[in-house]
Amino acid sequence: MAAHKYDNGGSPDGTLGISLDRFYGDDYVCLEFEHGGTSAYLTADQARAVALDLLAHATALADR
Repeated sequence: MAAHKYDNGGSPDGTLGISLDRFYGDDYVCLEFEHGGTSAYLTADQARAVALDLLAHATALADR
């Protein structure tokens, strides 16, 4: 598992965990949000789409 801690002052801080999990014989990428206690289980294609969207948003933010 990769754990990314964040603390941005005014926004809630916490940890984003990223791991591979297996359910009923299928593998998923798990995104676990410590602050809200919620998890998202994504297929490989879904995880790639989220990664591309996250990169696009980060690039747009950096370009501001």
